[in-house]
Amino acid sequence: PFRLSLGGKTFNGHVARLAEGNYGAFFGWPNLTNTSRGGFLGLPGSGTPADMRVVDIYRRAGDKLAENWVFIDLLHYLKMQGL
Repeated sequence: PFRLSLGGKTFNGHVARLAEGNYGAFFGWPNLTNTSRGGFLGLPGSGTPADMRVVDIYRRAGDKLAENWVFIDLLHYLKMQGL
């Protein structure tokens, strides 16, 4: 749904990258700008580019990625689309 429903993606870069022990994280404010075509989280398409503020946290176990949490400030994203 993320790839199909959101077009015109622009990666804006990371504000911070950090790691400690088995954890790593990337933060972007905004990290990604895209345009909703409709369907993402059941929301209508807006045709308006909107920014996603993203926090992406990883946990490694040995040589493998064990967990990945992605937090998106959806309230900000929806406000930018007029929802």
